[in-house]
Amino acid sequence: MRKLFRWLTIFVFGLLAVWLIAALILVINGLKERVEPADVAVVLGNEVYLSGEPSPQLKARLDRAVELFRQHLFPRIVVSGGIEKNGTDETLAMRQYLMRQGVPAEAILLDPRGSDTMDTAEDTVALMNQHGWKRIIVISQYFHLPRCQLAFRKAGFDHVLVSYARFFGWHDLWAITRELVAYPVYYLKTPAQLTHRGG
Repeated sequence: MRKLFRWLTIFVFGLLAVWLIAALILVINGLKERVEPADVAVVLGNEVYLSGEPSPQLKARLDRAVELFRQHLFPRIVVSGGIEKNGTDETLAMRQYLMRQGVPAEAILLDPRGSDTMDTAEDTVALMNQHGWKRIIVISQYFHLPRCQLAFRKAGFDHVLVSYARFFGWHDLWAITRELVAYPVYYLKTPAQLTHRGG
């Protein structure tokens, strides 16, 4: 019995050590911003309340976009999201929030089909090809950015600039764990297998 307990203890602490190392790598990479002038920024969606108000996480993403927009680092912002379970449209809520912060309506483009990270990457790359844009900056939470970059590479665009929302909380521990599972899934699967539209 003692031997079994010892092996279980070793196993648990081994898993914890692996998680800590992987989480540290993810966080370090997620906090490496690449902020340079770009043709467009894309803000990935997040929870929107029934009232139409963006969640604190989403507000932080949008606030970061506004901050960089005011620094004239890009002339337009793509807001990408889907429809919440409560029926609210993430992109409309994001546009309204940006406009309240002084971003002109004509500088905001909607991607209402961005239900997940891969959908957003494919839609944004399509917009870039359509408009001739060459440089993009992706804005999301820091722990999400490594997977965003991977998604854009799979969508055919390698040189992605990134910036993270200035929002941190205890929920990040769960989100980091989720990303440690999601990243290898994205790495191993094809874009068609990852998108909601891939069939």
